[in-house]
Amino acid sequence: MLLMYAIVIGAGEVGFSVAQRLSEEEHDVVVIDSADERLERCRDLLDVATVTGSGSHERILRQAEVDRADLLIAVTDIDEVNIVACMIARKLGVKRRIARVTQVEEEGGLDRVTAEDLGVTQLINPNKETVRDIRNLLRHYAANEVVEYAGGKLTLVRVPVRQGAALAGKKLCEIDHGETDRSFSLVSIQRGEQTIIPHGEDRIESGDQISCICRSEAINDVIYLAGQRTESIQRVMIVGGGDLGRNLAHRLEEDGIDVTLLEQDRTVCLRLNEELEHTLVLQGDGTDTQLLKSEGVGEMDAFIALTPSEENNILSALMARHSGCRKVVTLIRRPDYVSLMPSIGLHAAVSKRLSTVGGILRSVRRDTIVSVTLFKDSDAESVEVRATQGACMVGRALSRPNKFPRNALIGAVVRGPEGRERVELASGNTIIEPGDRVVVFGLKEAVRRAEALLG
Repeated sequence: MLLMYAIVIGAGEVGFSVAQRLSEEEHDVVVIDSADERLERCRDLLDVATVTGSGSHERILRQAEVDRADLLIAVTDIDEVNIVACMIARKLGVKRRIARVTQVEEEGGLDRVTAEDLGVTQLINPNKETVRDIRNLLRHYAANEVVEYAGGKLTLVRVPVRQGAALAGKKLCEIDHGETDRSFSLVSIQRGEQTIIPHGEDRIESGDQISCICRSEAINDVIYLAGQRTESIQRVMIVGGGDLGRNLAHRLEEDGIDVTLLEQDRTVCLRLNEELEHTLVLQGDGTDTQLLKSEGVGEMDAFIALTPSEENNILSALMARHSGCRKVVTLIRRPDYVSLMPSIGLHAAVSKRLSTVGGILRSVRRDTIVSVTLFKDSDAESVEVRATQGACMVGRALSRPNKFPRNALIGAVVRGPEGRERVELASGNTIIEPGDRVVVFGLKEAVRRAEALLG
């Protein structure tokens, strides 16, 4: 792996996570932030250097030795700071500049001004990434996590296993030779806080969360075998009319879904009424039990809590669940809340932090990395690696003895040009060819070792 000198501007949750991952991969990392307490956390927990100040000031960037930098990542909460930092970095010769920007319009926002005009080589829009994640969850009613590959031909889906389900009590070796006929492959079992990368003798238990990679037409097979049912989403209630709630409502309107949106701020409600053509916008508090009941929350197919307050999101989601709404999606920000969610009955959560970090890692890892996906309450990650000629795993059957790490699995292989991809679920007979996109799932350290064997 080619090591880099990277500057991360912003030491919040996103900046901390990016710096952590880059540091774990042994890159030299400098973190810039104006808040000493955030930098102190970075120094205490990470192997990074820090500089106190604003990343939008040239003097601070020079103090961080920007002239040495291979990469600058600006992820503060202020778009303008991120853009100015990238503009200065371009003038000072940094070739790769990534900015988190939330205020770019979904359609047509950069018709006249390009990202390069702003000094940015790549824009990461957390709202856009999160809206995509929520729409995927709504398309697959029983799923708690959905990731698509190969233009939607291949899907990684995570579902809970119910008592009495066909898969409950089965070993992996029994599944491979049983009901599936290779329509999907089991790649992970989440049992409480334990992440298991399964092998032949590992057994599925009721209450487990299983992650399977499958041909997209087989998603319902996975859901059925886990003892869950499939339902279509027709009516959705959103709480929170900020940029994320507004963008989601727009997209759900396009999907033909009836949307009710609750927002406390009257001015915001008036603006949303003008912008949203088919959404019923109501002024009110999403934690008001009587209001939720009067607006029929129990009759909704899905409830989505997207306010800036995590505590309010969790509270309103619990109220919706208690009122009878079975599909509840909650926006969370703090990583330490993630592991608590399933224990209170809230399995489907989305995180701007994870969506943003995944998008950034896809851009800063080696050129052979096509995509990176982080999972919200698991030690696992998924990467899509482009196989290269001469790599250890290329040109040989997967069943042959090799050095592939035990805590990683090859789930599938994608072949062919974009738009005409062919997908193959991995088996012992699979032979990886140069140019294939290989979907690897596993624990973080094992995945990094697997990357090196493929590309």
